[in-house]
Amino acid sequence: MLIRQFARHEHAIREVSFISHVSPSADGSCVIKSGNTHILCTACLDMNATGLHVEFGQLPGSEHPRRSRNDARNTFEVQSIENTVYQSLSLMLDVDVLSKVGLFIDCDVLQSEGSLKTACVSGGYVAMALALKKWTGSALFPKMPLISQVAGISCGFIKGRMVLDLDHQEAVQADVVGDFVFSSDNQVVSVDVRAKQYAVPFEQIRDMENMAVRGVAQILLAQKQCLNA
Repeated sequence: MLIRQFARHEHAIREVSFISHVSPSADGSCVIKSGNTHILCTACLDMNATGLHVEFGQLPGSEHPRRSRNDARNTFEVQSIENTVYQSLSLMLDVDVLSKVGLFIDCDVLQSEGSLKTACVSGGYVAMALALKKWTGSALFPKMPLISQVAGISCGFIKGRMVLDLDHQEAVQADVVGDFVFSSDNQVVSVDVRAKQYAVPFEQIRDMENMAVRGVAQILLAQKQCLNA
């Protein structure tokens, strides 16, 4: 059996919570806390723009040693995170909801312990939902334009053991690692599996998906509790 931080079982996710309304100047905001990964997610409507826009950033003190403010994360990694968040959130919206207004989602890492991409999806959704809820019933959004919830989680294989919700050190050790994003109506939004040491049998991917579904269900519940509070 693997020894995990917080004495977690291999099939257990890190403790996850959402703290809403942390940025009064944004239309919607939250801090997602997934173990020691903490990310500030804000959603701002812009009447002078259209469409959905996603930006990812990381504060210098979010990792040790300190990251230079001008030392951006690997460009490919940043684009991968932003693209996944954009894809995941845009699929939750009515098709033409943003044809007359822009919605900007910003995800800024306050503290990093891994699984940033999936945490940004989960936190970005809550910030977006709060922003849209604020304007629902107005001329801008007569009705709530959301179709479904969305959340993500990581999963991988370490020394032949399947592990859910990888922290940074586990992701480094993993032979196979994947990011899974599902909607609350049991639809696949994004699956990104990367084999690092050996080619991955289809059976392993199916096992990872099944484990990820159970983990995402817990995050969806935490999102709902935050949004209904």
